[in-house]
Amino acid sequence: MAAKGCHAGTVTSVNPARRVLRVKPAPGGERLLEGAEWIFVNLRDDTTLRCRTAATAPGEAVLTVTLAPGVTRDAVARMKGASVAVAEGGACGAEDTWRHVSELLHFTVMDKGGHRVGAIAEVYATGANAVFDIEKSGGGRILLPAIDEVIARVDVPGRTLTVRDIAPYAVEEEDHDED
Repeated sequence: MAAKGCHAGTVTSVNPARRVLRVKPAPGGERLLEGAEWIFVNLRDDTTLRCRTAATAPGEAVLTVTLAPGVTRDAVARMKGASVAVAEGGACGAEDTWRHVSELLHFTVMDKGGHRVGAIAEVYATGANAVFDIEKSGGGRILLPAIDEVIARVDVPGRTLTVRDIAPYAVEEEDHDED
């Protein structure tokens, strides 16, 4: 996947417990990051995470970027060495954004190989994270947690959700015949 937005810097270190990134700014990147409400973190495994910022503090050689709640600690831990980008103008364009997983209802679900898995039939809220109820293309349903480890990319205009390897997370719904 191509990196999104204007390159603003590179993550030099992370503090997953506090959701803090230390970013070495690219030329002009400090200006881009200071007012950014959202950033794109372009990971080395060719995925991009869109993260809301809570605060940005300048330093001598690096900026400290605190992410807002909603980004998992595991995701933050994977960000070391990633490039950071900001949408032009410091804000994401409305045509490419989503704020809550419920907005992904009826999106087509594709695997990273480009094969159709199915479509999101329902989205359930839980105490930990949301869960997608996916109606599979070949029949049947599976449940998938709406977490960073599952979601690879969301294409809002194309109404498509691309997932990573779902085998460790998928729960097949069993058909129960009523007697």
